[in-house]
Amino acid sequence: MNFEELYEKYINKTATEEEVKYVEEEIAKAKKLSLILEEADTKRAIAPAEKETVRRSVAAFLKKTKLRIAAIVLAAVVLLGALSVGGFFAAAAIKASANSVYDRDEAVALCQKWMTEAYENIHAGELRVSEVERDLALLHGFSRAYYEYDIEIEYKGTEYEFWVDAASGEVRLVDRD
Repeated sequence: MNFEELYEKYINKTATEEEVKYVEEEIAKAKKLSLILEEADTKRAIAPAEKETVRRSVAAFLKKTKLRIAAIVLAAVVLLGALSVGGFFAAAAIKASANSVYDRDEAVALCQKWMTEAYENIHAGELRVSEVERDLALLHGFSRAYYEYDIEIEYKGTEYEFWVDAASGEVRLVDRD
């Protein structure tokens, strides 16, 4: 017979003396085990926090949250600023490309022509182009933007630095070393 059947007999008061004794011993064991488990649970339970500790924790959390929000807002503002500046220069570059008549090679050719016309004894084959840089020039905003070329040409140890307006083809000697 299993414990459930014995317990049923115990409740109905039809159990023998030995069965009653056995059921009561089992009930006593179960109560002891229940107390042991209950005591173990109370040892593992989290003690309630003190109000001051909770208040300090909440204040620290709010401070960190505010700092994170400020950092995110600052990053967003910087990003928007960078996008705005980038958009402005992109529009200016597009406008400069449209306004430019002379490309890199034509600007170099203009400088070489200028040198051969300015100095009678110089021939284009003797000139060596050492550097060419293209810069965006913003004159009166981006609507009149254009490119300018900074070109360095060497001739017999002397370096000539030119500025060429890619829109008009104007050539200026800037420096001679």
